[in-house]
Amino acid sequence: MAKRPDEIVAENIAKEFKNLSLIQEDEISDFVQKLSNGNLSIEDWKLMAELIIEEEGAENGQED
Repeated sequence: MAKRPDEIVAENIAKEFKNLSLIQEDEISDFVQKLSNGNLSIEDWKLMAELIIEEEGAENGQED
């Protein structure tokens, strides 16, 4: 079965996010499914951003 265009785009976005260490390997499938179905909420995006900021702070030796 051929992939839908939205699935292809979501997979490409997920690959770029993974390359930039914005998501982990084990999160890709869920991310692709939610993104391609239009089911990522603002809260999902906010959580992803907060986790990235936390991780970057930890890498730079900063604590909350």
